Amino acid sequence: MRYIFLYKIFGLFVAVLLFASCASKTDINIDKYTKSINKSFKIPESCKKYYTMKKQKVAVVNFTNNSTFGRANTKSSSSHTKVGLGFISISGSADKHGNTKVVDPRLASAFIPKIEQMLLNTKAVELYSRSDMDKIDTELKLQDSGLLDSNTVVKFGKLSGVNFIITGSIDYVKHKFQNYSQYSGGLLNAAAYSDNDNLLLLSAGIHLVSALSDGTDIEVGTTLKILDVKTGKIMFSKQVEEKVSIRSNTKPTYEELVGAVKYSINKALPSLKAELSKHFSQTGYIRQIKTDGDRFAVQINMGRDSNIKQSDKFFVLNLESFKDPVSGKVGCDISKTGTILKATNNINKKNSWLISDTIDNLSKNKLVKKDFDD
Repeated sequence: MRYIFLYKIFGLFVAVLLFASCASKTDINIDKYTKSINKSFKIPESCKKYYTMKKQKVAVVNFTNNSTFGRANTKSSSSHTKVGLGFISISGSADKHGNTKVVDPRLASAFIPKIEQMLLNTKAVELYSRSDMDKIDTELKLQDSGLLDSNTVVKFGKLSGVNFIITGSIDYVKHKFQNYSQYSGGLLNAAAYSDNDNLLLLSAGIHLVSALSDGTDIEVGTTLKILDVKTGKIMFSKQVEEKVSIRSNTKPTYEELVGAVKYSINKALPSLKAELSKHFSQTGYIRQIKTDGDRFAVQINMGRDSNIKQSDKFFVLNLESFKDPVSGKVGCDISKTGTILKATNNINKKNSWLISDTIDNLSKNKLVKKDFDD
């Protein structure tokens, strides 16, 4: 026990040192960066639209429920009933008069608030309101199933002014009953006929642990998609899976099972945070560059209002104008450079100072974007 305690203390000490080390690298005194670097980047005309800093308008619509877990009819003459969900029968609340009752888990819309909050946290989107969604739903029926073809997506964009739609599907809901106590119960019954008290005590302990491990394991697969409203095409699609357990209960009520499924999906969604941030993170530009003779301090036009925090990572973007050889149209090619910047302790409302160990790719007017690869 003493060794375990010492290991924990040592681990905590190492963690504190690492944290202090990371913090010290981004703690700077900007007054010591006295020499200005006046190198400037000439913004190509075709790339100037990326400097408008306009927030993208995003709508989150109902997901398609492709699982067998959905609406069901119940009927019982007692206070409990069996609910048929295609893959499982579970106990649940019922009409005491024995009348048929429709139960609906409403999974298609259950986790929209979670996704909307994740989007708002990027500080880079404007959400399409639910009331406005209801108005357009009358014509397009978006909320009935979550099914969207490319024509419907484009039409929705024209009616709403939305740039992107986030939707997806609940792909499957799996369940598995774990009834370990039925096996340990046999061992306990056999031990009861033995004169060996130690065997009886051991069997009782095993049975208790087994009974506590009994329950229902639930696995849910969910796919999230980002649709470009202008083209109707899928920009991003990824399936996430999550498992939860309802312990000490092999016959969960309807409410418990629905709650477990919703909890599982909401638990899986944060794993998509980085992907959402990549698509909807704000882009800023370099306003000033200073050096203390060793490192380089870079001021950008993003601060607390853009949810910038100390040690946040940014990468510098390279912009280049090009002309399509066939159509003759002029466009802007954007690529990620290898220069990484970190936010320092100097963060104001509208701007902040970042730090870099190299001058490579640094110029005033260059675009920077938050790095969510971590």
